[in-house]
Amino acid sequence: KGLERPKYIVERTIECEGPLGGTVEIRRYEPYNVATVEMPARDGSGEGSSSFGGSGTGFSSLAAYLFGQNEEKEAMAMTT
Repeated sequence: KGLERPKYIVERTIECEGPLGGTVEIRRYEPYNVATVEMPARDGSGEGSSSFGGSGTGFSSLAAYLFGQNEEKEAMAMTT
């Protein structure tokens, strides 16, 4: 449906030298939407914590959106 990989054009290609050398592409992407869910920390603060106390709720909300519970009523892939 075009959502899995945003469309882009290659503006420029650069050949790089050295041990990490290779080809680098400078790309211009077309606009696309990104879905996010704020997940509260285990202590309820929602900030600055690496614990995922709300991960089940956050994942369920995000999954529902991706499976079609969104304004467009359109399902989309979760991964590329």
